[in-house]
Amino acid sequence: MRQWINARTLLWTANALALGAMIAFAVPLYGRLLLGLWLVASIMYLHREERLRRKSESDRHLIRTLSHHRHDWMNELQVLYGYIRLKKYEKLQDYVDKIKETVMQESYISKLGDPQLVAYLLSFRVDKRNMALEIEFEQEIELQSLPLHTAKTARLLRETIDLFDKCARSSDGEPNVLSLNVAVEEEKLLLDFVYEGSYEEFVLRSALADKMKAFALCAPEEESEYSENRAVVAIRLPFQD
Repeated sequence: MRQWINARTLLWTANALALGAMIAFAVPLYGRLLLGLWLVASIMYLHREERLRRKSESDRHLIRTLSHHRHDWMNELQVLYGYIRLKKYEKLQDYVDKIKETVMQESYISKLGDPQLVAYLLSFRVDKRNMALEIEFEQEIELQSLPLHTAKTARLLRETIDLFDKCARSSDGEPNVLSLNVAVEEEKLLLDFVYEGSYEEFVLRSALADKMKAFALCAPEEESEYSENRAVVAIRLPFQD
């Protein structure tokens, strides 16, 4: 990464010097053409390298996500094996039900219809965060099938989660947890957030108000309640005609 930044800096510096030479000196026409070709070629090269770098980062993030999920499932299997080996059969049903609920929630996430949102939610635990995210969907929802702007709805959801994460404060007590539910109501889509833990209340209030203004075209309806270690925010997006 550092090598890429250094190479990019050197190339941009060379481009600036070439452009400065064209402006400051009486460079012949053929020289201007060569310098122009150099500038175009270097810009195309930088664009290509940036695209490859982002793809490489995305691939690494996907690998970390898959590895994390594999580790989680190995832990689940080890617990089940432990119950069977110790003949604690009475605990099997509850644990299997817990696994079924996890699988159902991941299935709901995967069917949301926005690839970036799906990847964000499934990989949330992989990145270093100030809080845990618990998905509590009660129904299957395909955003693309609703009379809403899918990309803007997905972006609002991601950015609101990020706001909670940025406003969360680390503590020595119980972990910070954000519970998320998305539900279809009559003529509206509900984005329901329940945060429990330490947080910067004033910063969160202000940031959410700014966020609602930024998404004014979606006509979001926000209701919120704040207390010392709890924040409840409900955002309703009216269906568009």
